Order: sequence, then structure tokens, then C-alpha cells
Amino acid sequence: MLKRFLCWLLGHYYINLMRADNQGSHFTGWLCHMRTLIEIIELIKDGGEPTREELYYSVLALEALNTFDSMDFRKILEKPNNKFLTPEYLANEQFNRNKKASSKSPKEWVGWNNDPHNPEYQKMRRFHKKLIDKVTEKLEKDKS
Repeated sequence: MLKRFLCWLLGHYYINLMRADNQGSHFTGWLCHMRTLIEIIELIKDGGEPTREELYYSVLALEALNTFDSMDFRKILEKPNNKFLTPEYLANEQFNRNKKASSKSPKEWVGWNNDPHNPEYQKMRRFHKKLIDKVTEKLEKDKS
């Protein structure tokens, strides 16, 4: 109970950081912190329930990993005879990327620059969405 209170006291994101196995929260010293991506995935597979924040950042991390994988496939298709971007090289890159992401908390891996709670991120996202809308609108006009 004291751990839960201290987590709540340290920040509103950490109210419910109790493990599904009732072993207490991730509590180190005076800080509550998020599980690694692989711990969250394994917890879910074991029938446990991660926190809302863990799920939120896990979705962002997995979406980013998926985007990197898609980009790698496109690189191979666009330049199939590239000596440097071989399927073996890109597979190794994917393995290392997934290993790095799995060993960190999803929030840490996503980083502040790609965090939707970052006002600068939201500013750039709005700009990019407007740009995409303009390009899409122009392409639609050109089709007609």
C-alpha cells in the first residue's frame, strides 16, 4: 500500500503500477518505472494486465518497429541489386532494432521527440498532416 501511495505521489501516470502477480510495483528507490517492452508482452501472454501507460507506449513502439520493417521491405523492392542493402543486412538490422526496443521500456525507446505528449511533436504532426492533405488533394485534382 505504501508503494502504491508513493507511486501516486510521484506522478499521476504511476497510480496503477502494481504487477499482475501482486508482487508490488516496479519501484526502485523513489522512482516508479515502466517494464521493458518484452516484459509487457510476456505479461500479456501470461494473462496479466499491464498498466494503461505501458499499453499506450507499447502500441507506439510496435507501430514504429512495424514502420521500420515496412521501409526496409520497400528499400529491397526499389533497389533489388543494391550491394549494401541486402536482405541479410536488413534482417540483421531488424533483429538489432527489435532487441534494442525489447530491452527498454517502450516510453524510453519511443523517446520524448516521438512522444504524443510532447507539444513540439504535436506541432510537427499537425504540419505533416496538413502537408499530406494538400498533396493528396492535388493528386485527386490531377486525376480528374
